[in-house]
Amino acid sequence: MSESPPTRAHLAVAASLTAALIMYASLGPFQLRVGLAIAWRVLAGTWPPFIGSKTDFLSNVLLQAPLGYLVAGAIAADRRSRHVVAVAATAVLCAALAVSIELAQVSIPSRTPQLIDVVAETIGAVAGAVCWTLIGDTLLRRVRCWWQAHGGRGLAALLMYVAVWTLWQWRPFDFTVRPAEVAGKYHSGQIVVSPRQLPLTIAVSVLLAALAAAPIGVAALRALPGNTPRARAMIVSVAWILVVAAGQVAVLSRITHLLFFAAAIAGSVGGVLVTTARLPRLVRRHADRRSM
Repeated sequence: MSESPPTRAHLAVAASLTAALIMYASLGPFQLRVGLAIAWRVLAGTWPPFIGSKTDFLSNVLLQAPLGYLVAGAIAADRRSRHVVAVAATAVLCAALAVSIELAQVSIPSRTPQLIDVVAETIGAVAGAVCWTLIGDTLLRRVRCWWQAHGGRGLAALLMYVAVWTLWQWRPFDFTVRPAEVAGKYHSGQIVVSPRQLPLTIAVSVLLAALAAAPIGVAALRALPGNTPRARAMIVSVAWILVVAAGQVAVLSRITHLLFFAAAIAGSVGGVLVTTARLPRLVRRHADRRSM
């Protein structure tokens, strides 16, 4: 069972990719021009750490919680005896990552490096690691059983596509949990409910958004167990697109066109309908070939 996906190696890869995304989100626009000694002095000047903004503190806690969960899983999956080691190692590794990010932020004028950010991100990572010790192995067993019953290369490719599509919608990952900032994004016109005009470029973009979301519906249909009614696959795919849309609303530097997400919903539903319409034909053709 331990050799079934996801393995510790898969979790380690996922943790590495998550760390890379955290660095990308924390260090843009990547203007590293300050020496290490100066960066250390600037960061040390924020001692003792204090919570200036509760929302910023919460954001930093949430930032590394997924990473802490994955790092602990990569260390302790299928090895309950290593839970304590996993939490301790996660705390050290994620704290080192947080310190490195804050030092690099000294070079970026738009960033404010502070030791309290290191504290918050380490707390988040430890919380994620503790979460793994509580539910990680149980959840992993269930995922493995589901994958043995329904997984395959086709589904893996579809799920990877959904992940890439989701990350593309959330770039450059400058999320906010402040309602005032989301409201400011709306009032500044960065959340477009419906365009006043529908020029050809917008129409083409809407069509492309629908086509790009079609595999999401197919992935939902393939991922759900058994002879799942297509209505359930539609609900799952639409729910996922709504989650992604809500996430993009919280990305400060991203213009959110709700019309594009409406098109994505239509495209995912279309993907389910087309797939379910074709499956009976393919099954009949396969049966006819076997009977010949």
